[in-house]
Amino acid sequence: MSDTVGTAVLCGARVWEMTCNELDDGQEGHDPARMVKHGPYFIVYYSGLEQTFIDPVNGKWNIGLGFAKHGFILKGDNLPRWIYDELGDKLNGDPIEPGTAPGMLNETVMYYCVTDWDLDDGSACIGRAVAQGDPPFPTWVDDGKVICSTSVDAQLDIGPFNIDPAAFNDYEGRTWLIWGSHYSGIWMLELDYHTGHLFPLDEPGWDGDNPNYIRVASAEHDGEDGIVTPDHRDYLGGQIESAFVTKHNNWYYLFVNWGRCCRGHASTYNIRVGRSRSPSGPYLDDLGRDMKDRAGKQFLQTEGRHIGPGHAGVLEYTNGSTTTYIFTYHYYDRDMAAGTARIVAMEMTWSADDWPVLSDTYFNPYPDPLHGKWGIQTKGTQRYWHEDGLSTKLINTVFQGGDAHNVFMFDRTEDGSYRIRVEHERGLVHEHGIGDQLLSTRFGTEDDHSRYFFELQPDDGSYRIRVKANGRYVSENADQTIGTLSQVDDDNSRFFLTKLN
Repeated sequence: MSDTVGTAVLCGARVWEMTCNELDDGQEGHDPARMVKHGPYFIVYYSGLEQTFIDPVNGKWNIGLGFAKHGFILKGDNLPRWIYDELGDKLNGDPIEPGTAPGMLNETVMYYCVTDWDLDDGSACIGRAVAQGDPPFPTWVDDGKVICSTSVDAQLDIGPFNIDPAAFNDYEGRTWLIWGSHYSGIWMLELDYHTGHLFPLDEPGWDGDNPNYIRVASAEHDGEDGIVTPDHRDYLGGQIESAFVTKHNNWYYLFVNWGRCCRGHASTYNIRVGRSRSPSGPYLDDLGRDMKDRAGKQFLQTEGRHIGPGHAGVLEYTNGSTTTYIFTYHYYDRDMAAGTARIVAMEMTWSADDWPVLSDTYFNPYPDPLHGKWGIQTKGTQRYWHEDGLSTKLINTVFQGGDAHNVFMFDRTEDGSYRIRVEHERGLVHEHGIGDQLLSTRFGTEDDHSRYFFELQPDDGSYRIRVKANGRYVSENADQTIGTLSQVDDDNSRFFLTKLN
């Protein structure tokens, strides 16, 4: 089977500048949804209309990218009309800055939230979006409003504050939404499995007399000030948010955050967990206390450079006969002067009595990223690289491959570059380094003219290939030979990689 490489977020906190980091350093960002696997990509969507993914070519977190330009629903003219109808014509004084913190049901269904942080009055909505097109940059299309809250309901601690959504399917295949923040705590509601929206009886929104709306966790205290009173009902009243549910061995596990986020080194976020045999609870901690009554087993707290860990997510990833639980969260970095928020992915295991245990192993699905055999296809002509098989051993292109002259293998070197070998006689692809700058294969040449860097192009998921020796970029020429040019960025110098085994 072939696998082509290359071809929301929305309500909880502010956003930091994005950089590219090694896997064990994490990716800068905030409020991550659980990781999803979409094609060969492990993707995390997070606050600020951003996404990041582990690049299967270089094995690193890819730089965070605003995915609005790839068709996301909540920017500019793409902002759904229903958001204006529910929350007004401006959010945060600007109609194109709608929110933060997404939740992923799977790789193609996102629940997102919008609120006006300037007003901070408890009015908020959760919407649904679906992905169309290929990863890592599918087009996200709005699928309408799911639920909205009024400021009165939320501030009186009687109804949910509709932010921080997450969704999951239970063991029977039913779909559940879990959400809420501060005020009255964390709520849960079954969704229509077929539509991903509310059942008709639930569509008007929260109703205190509707038993389908289930409160499952709370932490109704205000830091130093104690229990919230009618005279003191603000957003920080009950310090709980960022709920997430995963399942294991016929248990359901509810993760929540206690404490305060978004304060860098002064953040007090910590993650609590409880479990239940039923998806709707009650969720009890290890002492048998109900999380609805301000309980929860401590799962993760400040330690070392990881200050205020929060926004839990779990991906259950099966590769062959091996299942790995991948736990994602953000923390504030003690080693950064501003307490920059980073997203990390760690492997999670289970204790003998079925409680989750976070390991100290960073998740790395691509320790040898380009292992195996690949085809290399020019974007412009859709022709595949091919060794001509003649005495010259030039690399040219053909429309269809199918033999050892069209199959390439990659050897990663210590500096992150790759040697490229054609399967036929394992000849090493090499830039001539003389006038014509053509590529051919040789058996014994191993220098900087046979080392290449693969640079992901975020607008289409293709790669530009750069020679280490001189920084020149590989390009398909008019005669279908493959050569290099000093500076070129067109469709003949962009390539898609297709996994062949």
